[in-house]
Amino acid sequence: MLEFEKLDLEPGELTFAEEEIALETTTMGDCAASLASLSSAPTGDTTDCALACPSNSLPTQLTTTSIAEQNPSSLLVQQQVPALTWPKNSELDLDWIENLISIFDWSSKNLPPSEFPLVLPVQAFDTRILTASKILHKEPSCITIDPVESSWLLSVFMPDRVFLLRGNHESKYCTSNYGFEKEVLTKYGDSGKHVYRKCLGCFEELPLASIIAGCVYTAHGGLFRSIPLVPSKRSKRTKRHRVSFNSEPNSLSLDPSMTPGLSLNKERGIGLLWGPDCTENFLKKFNLKLIIRSHEGPDAREKWTGFGGMDEGYTIDHVVESGKLITVFSAPDYPQFQVGEERYKNKGAYVVLEPPNFDNPKFYSFEAVAPRPQM
Repeated sequence: MLEFEKLDLEPGELTFAEEEIALETTTMGDCAASLASLSSAPTGDTTDCALACPSNSLPTQLTTTSIAEQNPSSLLVQQQVPALTWPKNSELDLDWIENLISIFDWSSKNLPPSEFPLVLPVQAFDTRILTASKILHKEPSCITIDPVESSWLLSVFMPDRVFLLRGNHESKYCTSNYGFEKEVLTKYGDSGKHVYRKCLGCFEELPLASIIAGCVYTAHGGLFRSIPLVPSKRSKRTKRHRVSFNSEPNSLSLDPSMTPGLSLNKERGIGLLWGPDCTENFLKKFNLKLIIRSHEGPDAREKWTGFGGMDEGYTIDHVVESGKLITVFSAPDYPQFQVGEERYKNKGAYVVLEPPNFDNPKFYSFEAVAPRPQM
């Protein structure tokens, strides 16, 4: 499904990371209107409420005591992790989301996978997934299970600030072959297939690409073979239609090359390679100045000639007359679990785009937390 959205931005900063999140820095005051519109519904109404929890299906409070009672050996009490409580009046705020993320982070390191439903019960997941799905249907620019949940909550909390794009790992093939489905089934047991199907449904609603400030194109993999139209704005009454060409593999699984033209990506066995001439044609045709994509970590980059490595978390791949092509990879020391002692020890990176033109990126690299989690 090909979806483009042109973001009319006010002065501020934009960041773009490998997870395809474009976030305009703002203050809590700036978010008040969005938060009020999302959280105005009473408890139990999930139509417009950011997080509404039916009283007959969800606990009003998830405390350290409740988890400890079900699992006396749990380290949750010993670590004194803040209890997860539902937002007051079902109104999301940044502190609540940060607390939720910290609990997810702690539980992923200290609880067995099968105990994750104690932190995020199936009923709570269904409530959030329903709200996220409705947001995605209404706002197509608005994505392991805990980062997915955190990203969705941020997009619900700040729908005009957080934009999630789809990558190739959000496909049914990749989620079923590279661990996501297995993780969900392990954590949710008999309810795992239900949770997995709900996730796939939301993944399918994520747009494939975005245009920032009219001049920066972002996508997970790369370009499209052909693009019928890039509308600046889409009428609220206009339904989204699937395009006639196979756009998803084209945009999700492309890699840049120094060889002109399009060619088969024999190294990956899927997708295409595109050269600097394709970058120039794309930028010039749509009056763009910058392409930001990801899709390649240090393991993929070491197989190509003519490009720099991913040691710093980013590379500038094509510099052409109309602009640049940049690859950003935000996972440091990738992959997390490796066979043997040798590691890439790469840094992760993110990009900040600043006004007034948003086309002169600033790169920020960071290292992985040590020691690395053990499998």
